[in-house]
Amino acid sequence: MDYKMLAEEFLEIKMKSTHVKMTREIAQMTKPDIFVLLYLKIHDGKAYPKDLSSEFRVSSARIAVLLNKLESDGYVERKPDENDNRQTVVILSSKGEKLINDKREIVVLKFAKLLELLGPEDAKEYIRLQRKLCEAMKAPF
Repeated sequence: MDYKMLAEEFLEIKMKSTHVKMTREIAQMTKPDIFVLLYLKIHDGKAYPKDLSSEFRVSSARIAVLLNKLESDGYVERKPDENDNRQTVVILSSKGEKLINDKREIVVLKFAKLLELLGPEDAKEYIRLQRKLCEAMKAPF
């Protein structure tokens, strides 16, 4: 099998899909600010900036800039940690949680319709392959 040819075909498909509205909407969910809000939601609505920096593999300065914007927009709050006031904890605000819930719901509903077009077997197979690819991408190249 010519895996390089398949990879070329994959890239061509991906390039064409960048012009599709659904692809852009899904891409919105991977923007750094949305990623931070999703991370907070998954982690009981709070995290330390150092954990965000580590998780997203970016500098603490980059996280600080991102948190400044999110805080000024009212999506997060930063407060001293109750157990260690030398540290700051980032807390997801109700406005931030609403934004995440709304965006996620829109994408889930639209993607569900796309999966429905594939039919049950192909939809399950697509998800299985996506999961397998995600795991494979963790391997060093």
